[in-house]
Amino acid sequence: MGNSGEKRRGRRHLPKVGTATDLKQMHHDERMEIAHDIGLDPRGRTMFGRGLVFALIWVAVALLVVGVVVFWFLT
Repeated sequence: MGNSGEKRRGRRHLPKVGTATDLKQMHHDERMEIAHDIGLDPRGRTMFGRGLVFALIWVAVALLVVGVVVFWFLT
């Protein structure tokens, strides 16, 4: 197949309005928008996810510092 076939690759046809496929796609899009609005966006990193990662890093650093200080006092 030449270049003309590659132009069509990845093209997605929209379903007819009112069909089951159209309704399913519409509901899926609405659910994704709601998930994005409340911070549960599966397509990207949310502030909650970043905050959780930073909190875990700070806890790990704090435990490391406490461990080093305790080890220093006990030796």
